[in-house]
Amino acid sequence: GTPMEVSVALGLLVSELSEEPWKGKLITFSENPELHLVEGEDLRSKTNFVREMDWEANTDFQKVFDLILRVAVEGKLKPEEMIKRVFV
Repeated sequence: GTPMEVSVALGLLVSELSEEPWKGKLITFSENPELHLVEGEDLRSKTNFVREMDWEANTDFQKVFDLILRVAVEGKLKPEEMIKRVFV
């Protein structure tokens, strides 16, 4: 329905506009969140990929922030390269 379509569209837009290492990536809304590189050559295939990701009815925000921190540490990101906002 409409809420899912809006969520997918906003997620794709934000991921496409982000800079590395976040560009083209999304974190699943899940008790066990995962970072995914969005696959697909066009908008339709990317939309289908996001819709097929493992979604649940809740999320563990501490695990989301731990995942973000792990990517930042492994990538040796500077403070200005860190995520400023998390969209839910």
